[in-house]
Amino acid sequence: MNVAVIGSTLNTYYGIEQIAKYHKIKALFALPPDLGLKKARYTNFEDQVNRYNFDIFYDEHNLKDENVVKKFKDLSLDLIIELGSSKIIPKEVIETAKCGCIGSHGGKLPYIRGGASMNWAIINGEDKWGVSLYHLTPDVDEGMPIETIDFNIELKDDINTVHNKSDLAVGKMLDNYLKDFKPGEKQASNLEVIKIPPSPKEYNWQEIVNWNRFVKSEYKKYKYSEKAIFLPQRKPQDGFIDWGSSSLEIYNFIRAQTGPFFPGAFTLYNNKKLFILESETTESFGYKYEIEPGKIIEIYEDGILIKTLDNILRIKRVRLEGLPEMWTEDFSYEKNLEIGDVLGR
Repeated sequence: MNVAVIGSTLNTYYGIEQIAKYHKIKALFALPPDLGLKKARYTNFEDQVNRYNFDIFYDEHNLKDENVVKKFKDLSLDLIIELGSSKIIPKEVIETAKCGCIGSHGGKLPYIRGGASMNWAIINGEDKWGVSLYHLTPDVDEGMPIETIDFNIELKDDINTVHNKSDLAVGKMLDNYLKDFKPGEKQASNLEVIKIPPSPKEYNWQEIVNWNRFVKSEYKKYKYSEKAIFLPQRKPQDGFIDWGSSSLEIYNFIRAQTGPFFPGAFTLYNNKKLFILESETTESFGYKYEIEPGKIIEIYEDGILIKTLDNILRIKRVRLEGLPEMWTEDFSYEKNLEIGDVLGR
């Protein structure tokens, strides 16, 4: 069976390893490096091109172009597989393959749709999550699932380890589907969809805080309903930390978008973005609720303690805008941090 793959990420890379076990990969449609470097988990495929002898076209960003559609047609494809792409696959491309197009999705279809789903899973405090292999239709995340696999999200996980777990699950689903391939149903699901709007284009930091709270409340409201939730993509601006949240909520918010592949959660320090890369919750030291959230309570060698709504959070590793990553001990020394300084303003 002749297959083309669409995608540019580590999810694509690991998926190719499974596909190549069973079928001939004719081509990969990926982002050109100048665009790919802006995408989370972007990777290089040169070693696979050499091992599996397929063509690579840097057209993932331009799938509607008639010349790109012609490339798909000329490959005489049986199946197209989308892995890790955030681009909408147009009908004209899907129809170039005899058996259409399947793809992976970072949520449990048909109920969890949209973007940044695994980031939202951690932000919302989920301890179990599901990912899907499904039949693509021209409408985003509307196709019926082929299989879903659940995995645990532990407190020690961050967005990078959760993506690794997802990659393993997608590999298993591809293996199950491709080793005994049978074309499946391509019809769309008919669930009512609750579409949550993206963050505002024109904003101040309080509006970003309010938007993050709104998305969490909408998710909680519809999580156990028989409706589909369409989650919004996250932008770098959306990582602004709300110190008025609980310690656990902030801890989840930080690990949901930490580096090296994601923009990171951040606060403000002297009018610059201070990215919080690693934190941990601690036992209460008896600090009063009256202390302002975001205030530095203590400065230790193993981290600085920041007041939150209900407790304190230990910050261990940071990066100030324009500077390399640092342990907070080094950052405190470099910037002369003092107890009583307030972050976020």
